[in-house]
Amino acid sequence: MPIFALLWKPFVIILAMTAIGVLLYLRVARKLLILDSPNGRSSHNLPTPRGGGIVIALTFLVGLVYAQVTGSLALRDALALGGAGTLAAGVGFIDDLRGLPATLRLFVHFLVAAWLLWWFSPLPIFPTGPVGTSLNALISALLLVWLLNLYNFMDGINGIATLEGISTCLGILLVYAVSGHQLLGTAPILLLASLGGFLFWNFPRAQIFMGDVGSGFLGAVLGGMCLQASHRASSFFWCWAVLLGIFIMDASLTLCRRLLDRKSPTDAHCSHAYQIFSRQRGEHAPVSIAVFVINLLWLLPVALLIATHLLSGPLGLCIAYCPLLLIGLKVGAGVRN
Repeated sequence: MPIFALLWKPFVIILAMTAIGVLLYLRVARKLLILDSPNGRSSHNLPTPRGGGIVIALTFLVGLVYAQVTGSLALRDALALGGAGTLAAGVGFIDDLRGLPATLRLFVHFLVAAWLLWWFSPLPIFPTGPVGTSLNALISALLLVWLLNLYNFMDGINGIATLEGISTCLGILLVYAVSGHQLLGTAPILLLASLGGFLFWNFPRAQIFMGDVGSGFLGAVLGGMCLQASHRASSFFWCWAVLLGIFIMDASLTLCRRLLDRKSPTDAHCSHAYQIFSRQRGEHAPVSIAVFVINLLWLLPVALLIATHLLSGPLGLCIAYCPLLLIGLKVGAGVRN
């Protein structure tokens, strides 16, 4: 039986819980003045309630408990994803409320990576053996920490981080379906429900932002699901990397070009490609929709070719990323504020 047929009821419940939970949180945030004020990296002009991602985290965790109790998700997977998500969301929520030193946030992010690697083991990138095992662990930890942070960097206009998560979950569910690994779809379905409930309040006009709690949580959970799947089939690592291509390429290219210009990576800026496009358009919605469409019409077909072994992972990644790289270079990502 398809996994969604087993989970459609909790999907609807979690979606509704998230939508209602965000409404309640929105009232509290306004009353307590938990607001995101415009700054050097903002693409909005008015103070907006932030931290709404805590609702995404809580409803997803409820879904994990349900899935584990009903046998739809292994205990190991629930503990790995739940623990990583809780750590990332916790430090992010505190940062949203009162701010934390960057070094402390980075330390917790490495703890998140260590927790995931403890349960899922490192990515099988290099051959096994003492050296290969150490390199796998180091590179896996760095990739996880980078994903966690880049998701925060890319959460800068209405709906973009939510739609990226939704399109990635939809894409990976189709990848799992065509490759005969539908049972891996439990966590993506639960996350899709939480994100769907949040999207109502976040797009096309954002009445609330997910904040560091939401972006960090999504980076941790998406990275964890990638690790979970990569040990079932190594091709899934490349599928995940392709589906997250817009966020990975834009954030990585922007950071590299700023470092080459000897700019501090911690300085606030608005030089990501998506921010430049949103200023050129004069609105956020077309850019966020474009990300969603590109994910499904360009990146997803490449991921499906990798999953069905019609393309090798590295070659598929190059094919998927080359147009994104050219677009980023042409628009001036990392050099135009």
